Amino acid sequence: MKPLLAKIKDPIVRRVVVPISAILAILAVVLVSVVFYSANSMDQTGIARQQALVDNALSLRLQQSLSELRSVAWWDDMVVKSRTATFDADWLDVEVGVFVTTSYKHDRIFVFDEADQPVYGFGADARLTSAVQIKYAKAFAPLVAQIRGGKSASPRIREASLLTESREDSKITNRSYGRGAAALLSFGGKPVLASVMAITPSMDMALNAKRPRLLASMTDVTPALMREIGGSILIKDLVRQNGTTNKEARVAFRTDAGQSLGVLGWTPEKPGRALIGDILPLTLLVLLATVGSLYFLFGHL
Repeated sequence: MKPLLAKIKDPIVRRVVVPISAILAILAVVLVSVVFYSANSMDQTGIARQQALVDNALSLRLQQSLSELRSVAWWDDMVVKSRTATFDADWLDVEVGVFVTTSYKHDRIFVFDEADQPVYGFGADARLTSAVQIKYAKAFAPLVAQIRGGKSASPRIREASLLTESREDSKITNRSYGRGAAALLSFGGKPVLASVMAITPSMDMALNAKRPRLLASMTDVTPALMREIGGSILIKDLVRQNGTTNKEARVAFRTDAGQSLGVLGWTPEKPGRALIGDILPLTLLVLLATVGSLYFLFGHL
């Protein structure tokens, strides 16, 4: 050690040792900083990607709910049984209320008349009272307005055929599909998936009305539904909370109209940890090997 120190004190050797040592020190700091910055960037990108997956999963669920409504709303019998003159609440209970809530897991079903007033409601295996129907009807107002020709309230629905009225020619009949609308809304401060579809005939086009009645559904965004949505995109612990959350990843949760619904939280992927765990030790090892080589070199000058 002493001979090496003596050599380093030599002015000529010092002119070489000091700059190289400084360069190595700066290089070490830069490399470590780059590794940590890259790791953090990767983690943030991973959270943003998972947030986009959650948002897309909610959009797909809404689009699915519209398709499920169409399976009932696009039906001659539905047109007849929901009309004033031939209204049949018992038929609606079995063929619509029980079927949609049981088969498709919607929580509540409603029928709106030509004046956009609720005339039928079903939920929790029972018919809803008129007072309850009116309370829920207010939440559907922007979607009903869209179907009646107002501005779009369905930013998540990308399939135009579910939103616009259209006809389809066939050998049997000229089918007519009614307008639809769907959105993430708030009811009582809690998130719900709401869908509305015009009731139109599937075969007998003489049953078409200028202003058709509407079939609407509402699905509560419960912890169980959040877990189901999370599971579909490999996020096992996706939760919604009203206030703060102790999850590492957290984003604001809002309705499609911008109203706050609390926060979404989950345990994110951490690709940056792998970078730190694999690359940083290797980087430090290379730097130590370089320092050791220099030590050996100067020892033999």
